[in-house]
Amino acid sequence: MYSHDTFGLGNIRRSLLLGELFGSDYPQGAVLLMTGSPMIQAFRIPDRMDYVKLPCINRVNADHYEPQFLLDCAPEVRQTRSDILERTALAFRPDLLIVDK
Repeated sequence: MYSHDTFGLGNIRRSLLLGELFGSDYPQGAVLLMTGSPMIQAFRIPDRMDYVKLPCINRVNADHYEPQFLLDCAPEVRQTRSDILERTALAFRPDLLIVDK
């Protein structure tokens, strides 16, 4: 599951709720959340769920994002996020991929 991570905490809460519901409906399943939210560690992570933390970004306008902390490394942050997402998805091999955008 990928959770868009630049505005508020609603996406994270929704993703964690979905993860909890999947875990209760599919007790043999596993949910892996990929997010750049700097607040993810503050939440209780449901059973059968874990997360991969991406470098944080901020939405500057509708089509422009910048690193939140690594300000001078925008291309590297973009590439790192892309690589982490791709490699994690390929390694985890999910049966279902949900993108909360």
